[in-house]
Amino acid sequence: MDYMDFYRSGEANLEKKDYDRALADFNQAITLNPNYAPAFYERGCVYGIKNDCFSSVADFIQACTIKIAGYREYRERKAKSISIMVVGALLGLSIGKPLIGGRHGAVLVVFFAGFLGSFWTLAKFLLFAKGEDERGMNKWLLLAVAILISPVLLVYRLIKGIIRIVNTNGDIKFVSQMADEIKGINDIHILIEKTDKLLEYCNNVDRILEAEDSSFWNRY
Repeated sequence: MDYMDFYRSGEANLEKKDYDRALADFNQAITLNPNYAPAFYERGCVYGIKNDCFSSVADFIQACTIKIAGYREYRERKAKSISIMVVGALLGLSIGKPLIGGRHGAVLVVFFAGFLGSFWTLAKFLLFAKGEDERGMNKWLLLAVAILISPVLLVYRLIKGIIRIVNTNGDIKFVSQMADEIKGINDIHILIEKTDKLLEYCNNVDRILEAEDSSFWNRY
């Protein structure tokens, strides 16, 4: 059994109000995967039901810590991607301008900068994409279109990346503030109410990040 098997078993036992078995299942899930935040959250709920407020708070805080670490990793990944695109674009400008130059070559210079800025995206797509995507569009046709619109693709990805970094900073700040609030709560009912709202917030953020990462060009 892997950690998800124990986690699902814990959820089932929690639903059946078999709290001892649920606790044992969540313990096993956490042992197998100590970075799975939902297991800490559910175990925190079990501790809350058992009126062990100290252990409940500790698990909820750990769930927040894992979420914050995940958001920071996502932010760093986006920042790295933006850095690669900017360096590529600047390299394209510095190489393209003296080679092409001239007022009439400005469009070609911009295209060259966009192509180099998007080069890593295009290379990953070429290496890892299957012959056809889920809409049945040919891989080579998509690649050709992407190369032709590479300056637009570059600007689009830069703007989307910057917006995502700003939003992720807000997510980190919010979850951190909620974690600080949780630390000072001694009433188990208020504690679970607060963490339920926090879990709903984190689930919404996770859905947004998952949807963005699964969007066509963000996969590459």
